[in-house]
Amino acid sequence: MRKQWEIWFRNTVLSALLLLSFRMNAAFADQLGTAQAEGTTSANQALSLYGTQAGSNAKLSVPMTNSTTPFTTMNGQTSFSANLTSPSSAVFLDILIQPAQSGDLQQMIISQDLNTDGKTDYVYTVPRPISGVCANGYVSCNPGTWSNCTSYQWVSDPTGKISDTCVPVMNLSGCYCINSSCGSSLVWTNSSIILNSLGGGVLAAIQSANFGFTITNVANTAVTIDYYGNVTGNSTTAVSSLNDIVSTPPPSTLENYYTNPTSVGSALNGTVQSMAAIPKSLYSEISNIGSGSLTSCTINRGVSVSTQQDFCYQGPFANELDEIIQHTYLKVDMGTNTSVNDCSCENTLIVDGVGCPPLAATQVTTLPIGVVLLGDYAENFFNRVQLDGWDQCSFHVMAYYDLCTRTSDTFTESINDQCSALENDPNCSLYSETADSVRIVVAGNVTGLSPLPSCRMYTGQAGPIQLCRPWWKKQESYLCQTQPAWNFSNVQTRFNAVVGSTTQSGTSLSYSDTTLGTSGTWTASPGSGTLPSVPPQATCELACQTQTTPGSTQVTVTGNVSELRSDPSAATDYSYKVCVNNVCPLNPGEVIVQDCQCLNAFDQAFEAIQSVRLAGKDIICTSGKLNPIQ
Repeated sequence: MRKQWEIWFRNTVLSALLLLSFRMNAAFADQLGTAQAEGTTSANQALSLYGTQAGSNAKLSVPMTNSTTPFTTMNGQTSFSANLTSPSSAVFLDILIQPAQSGDLQQMIISQDLNTDGKTDYVYTVPRPISGVCANGYVSCNPGTWSNCTSYQWVSDPTGKISDTCVPVMNLSGCYCINSSCGSSLVWTNSSIILNSLGGGVLAAIQSANFGFTITNVANTAVTIDYYGNVTGNSTTAVSSLNDIVSTPPPSTLENYYTNPTSVGSALNGTVQSMAAIPKSLYSEISNIGSGSLTSCTINRGVSVSTQQDFCYQGPFANELDEIIQHTYLKVDMGTNTSVNDCSCENTLIVDGVGCPPLAATQVTTLPIGVVLLGDYAENFFNRVQLDGWDQCSFHVMAYYDLCTRTSDTFTESINDQCSALENDPNCSLYSETADSVRIVVAGNVTGLSPLPSCRMYTGQAGPIQLCRPWWKKQESYLCQTQPAWNFSNVQTRFNAVVGSTTQSGTSLSYSDTTLGTSGTWTASPGSGTLPSVPPQATCELACQTQTTPGSTQVTVTGNVSELRSDPSAATDYSYKVCVNNVCPLNPGEVIVQDCQCLNAFDQAFEAIQSVRLAGKDIICTSGKLNPIQ
């Protein structure tokens, strides 16, 4: 939709410009002819300077990439410096990774320039394979598997020397697996993301110990990432080499941003407000385009822990994390009984079915709610009467009860999805997504990475509880198309009227225009204009063919090239060159074979390409079988 609108807008504007050109008076014809001649002269001058490979290299490429070679204007009177790449300080942090066949990183070497003097002062080689990458560390497992894993976090001393230390996995964040147990070729497919994660974790550890390290540039290949920067001080800027082209806050302000991140937001808002107040500022121009917007949202997983109590016989609570069971034993005197039991509760069990007390209990007269009867038991024997054999004894019958209470910590889990409206909007598409700092979608492309489950600790009345989930927080951004706020329907009407009625006769142009008055009525009016005469154009780009006798200093495995030629003096190199101002440019020793004209050497080019192709065929038939040349 946006592309179609841009094409329509471009055509409309061009048509409007063409309409204005129709209004030009014939008196401008001479000026157009002069401008045409001057343009031709300038173009020929530019071609003479930049029209050849050597000229383009000397006048453009070298000045753009070499700060010691300045640019010069076409008349050669003014010189100036303008490099394509601005110089930065030396590399102060270099990370090299070497993937293994198992998908793990079998080697990671960290080189540091601690004082940014351009020399490596410290090298740390990770002494174990890396199976998973985290935002602040890594996970090492058995190669190619996710077993026997150990977690390590990046740490740094006050001088900035990096190392790692073994930590519980809960201390790491944003972890994802990279070895073959989680997918094929994850490292090679996502090397830039993995290097950025490793580099970001290492850099965060360095800056947490010494935030004087400031980054000025980052460069990476498939297996390396380099950080350029300086050590800031109170009297120097972070990027002193760029002071001529940028305005950088002093180190004190930069350090304040680091220690007080909220100040960045206020500074940003202040800048936005000041730019929004200027209608012609770049911020206002871009903000008011109305062609699309990038909207961010979050999805948060929330967990709340609460404590509940009930009797044990009610059963466990839903979503129970941990519990405390408490028993309180009570007994009630149910009266007395007399039997021949020799004052022994073991005997009363036989005689009366009432055994010995199971445990200590508190005697009460009133029972609370929720007790469970355990049984009747004999105790407190008295009135012993001697008899032959067992004696007769009286005893108290006690009913024992268990008051069992359960104190449980339960959790309530909820997901606050603030992205559902954008996700269901047909005009919006997912642009980026991170889950617990792991980049899942980047610029609309799925990375193939996914976060490892992480755990959080919660404290309840029963004690600390660990709860693990696949992710806790997702951050998403959606690119949503919006319709432009402008209405060009009136311009389109006028455009159709002019274009549909335009006729040309030689250099004369006539058309029928229509304009919209203040009353809302369209009025037709004829118009005419004079076109500049079109100079004759060449049917082709003039070129010439030259020849020269090359040197024969090339060496192959069979000897010098000149020794292999039957007639070295007959060797000839042919070249085709674009003519400049109808002149064939010659190098020393070159001779013109065909002067500037419309050349067509397709047959020679085809013959050369075919010769090279056939030279690569198996012309000696090593297989012993004759094959046709194809």
